Amino acid sequence: GAVIGGVGVAIMAVPLRVEPDVVIDCRSVLLSISGLFFGPVPTVVGMSATAAFRMFQGGVAVLPGVLLILLAGSGGLLWHARYRDRLATLSWRNLALMGLAVHGMALPLILLLPGETVPHVLSAVAVPALVFGPLGTAALGLFLSNRIDRQEKIAALQESESRFRELFDSVSDAILIHEPGS
Repeated sequence: GAVIGGVGVAIMAVPLRVEPDVVIDCRSVLLSISGLFFGPVPTVVGMSATAAFRMFQGGVAVLPGVLLILLAGSGGLLWHARYRDRLATLSWRNLALMGLAVHGMALPLILLLPGETVPHVLSAVAVPALVFGPLGTAALGLFLSNRIDRQEKIAALQESESRFRELFDSVSDAILIHEPGS
């Protein structure tokens, strides 16, 4: 959780400025993926750290920024509840759909900004949020999904190897090993 929070704060420390007090960054990708792959405790700790940092930053977008943090982490946790047993086999489509859902639901938060900034901010962030948000979510999600898949395959291979070694060591008769093609 502390790592997620630290990475989130680092991401938020170097944002893209849309207005003097309005920024965009990748915290929503990080927190939604955290919720999906790491579950509630690290995600809630990460959400708390990034929300505290967002409040410390101040400005007119504090409320939408904190709500985005809550939405992104919660969206990942909802996906986690549904897919926690299949994280190693998530498709890029499923991950992109999660990113699209999170970022699509986040766009109305822009309406919480002062009225005169809404059109400019909406036009500046809508396309990046709906394109790069889902793509970033899918890319980071695929990386983690493939890593889990590799770890599960290594664990299964080690288990199989261990069972074979036990069998081989427990047999007192001679064992002939024949490899086809040798």
